[in-house]
Amino acid sequence: MTDAPISKAVVRQAAEWLLDLQEQPDDPGLRQKCQNWRAANPEHERAWQRMQGFSRNLQAFSSPLAHATLASRALPSRRQLMKTLMVLAATGSIVWSARDSLLWQHWQADLHTGTGERRSLTLADGSQLELDANTSVAIHYDDQQRLIHLIDGQLLLSSAHDPHQRPLRVSTRNGTLQALGTRFSVNQFATSAETEVSVFEGAVAITTEQSLQPVGVIRAGHQARFGPEGLRQRNSLDEQSASWTKGMLVARDMPLGELLQRLGRYRPGHLDCAPAIASLPVSGTYALHRSDQVLAMLQETLPVRVQSFSRYWVRLQSK
Repeated sequence: MTDAPISKAVVRQAAEWLLDLQEQPDDPGLRQKCQNWRAANPEHERAWQRMQGFSRNLQAFSSPLAHATLASRALPSRRQLMKTLMVLAATGSIVWSARDSLLWQHWQADLHTGTGERRSLTLADGSQLELDANTSVAIHYDDQQRLIHLIDGQLLLSSAHDPHQRPLRVSTRNGTLQALGTRFSVNQFATSAETEVSVFEGAVAITTEQSLQPVGVIRAGHQARFGPEGLRQRNSLDEQSASWTKGMLVARDMPLGELLQRLGRYRPGHLDCAPAIASLPVSGTYALHRSDQVLAMLQETLPVRVQSFSRYWVRLQSK
């Protein structure tokens, strides 16, 4: 991916488009005009990707109050403040004090998907990459390796044969997965120390952050979770693990907290539950783009109630 600077004029335009769409998310005409602007010039698309990454990170702060404030449309000063921060950040006028922070990593990402947005693309080597909503990745291909860094979110990768025999790896905050002629998905949970890998074809070798050699090989038909110190769980593969690629979430005794994390990628703002009910098992098939209906169903079938502090701050509590 190119590192060439983006002009301030283009960055300002990208910031305006993003803020317009945040204020009028249901305007199909505005969305199409933005798409046309992005397609008109590669620099426009690069600026748009940076704006999305910066905006997502502002909304990723842990405070629910911050979520509600950032999402508010009632503050006239918010638009100018957000635009100024975006332009300063995109043009390098802001120097982050902790370059190894998650915020900095998001900023360095080559590809982002927004809330409710999925994306499919073909990489330079012919591998097929699918990104779930609210996902950020950085891609590093050179003469020695093919590396995809999953910063946050979920991806599905179908590896292609490389005539140069470069290894194909996916790195996460917990370790690295090497593809062994395979099709597999990787899920990096935002609020968990675990990474999940599901293997549909071939095999994947896992090397954790604290190991020098692979700690295990996950073969087709299996999935595993691991942290920086090693493997934590191995299971037979749930055939519906990739249902998100079709806009569905299939849960079989899935902890409520995990289900809300997955659903939250398709809903703007902050969605969580009280710790006391986070382990409640949930089973069912849900449409990811209909989060209000999903929450209503959960309230009907589980001993929980939906508490809405605003459109952008929703929490499930025990009844």
